[in-house]
Amino acid sequence: MFIDRYLASWVYYLITGRGLQSIVISEVGTGDFAHISTLFPPDWKYRFMGKKDLLIAFILTSDSHQKNGLAKYAIQELLRRSILEDGYIWYMTRSGNGPSERIAKKSGFTCVGQVHRKLRLGSAKFGTFDSIVA
Repeated sequence: MFIDRYLASWVYYLITGRGLQSIVISEVGTGDFAHISTLFPPDWKYRFMGKKDLLIAFILTSDSHQKNGLAKYAIQELLRRSILEDGYIWYMTRSGNGPSERIAKKSGFTCVGQVHRKLRLGSAKFGTFDSIVA
């Protein structure tokens, strides 16, 4: 499952006290996973970000809950809760991910370019996102 894949990232942010925020939505009654959106502070992995920037990423809605507005709601809630002083809020998605690109646009984001991942130790897990190409 998606959450298991990124558990190490969340543990890292919890240990370092870096201010990770997530909106997790579960189904009433069953408690089944429905959606997650996460707001990240700048760190070593996202080198294109300024010191006061925030990043919305790791956005996932389960198949059975898609097209119900959960992603847009969660993103708007993250934006509402975020305190931003003199920085940017970035929204990152894989190129060609149409649903995520549409949600970003509906949430008021504008595409400014593509970020390129630099592999480290032969793995994307240890890679960094270094620069934005317009």
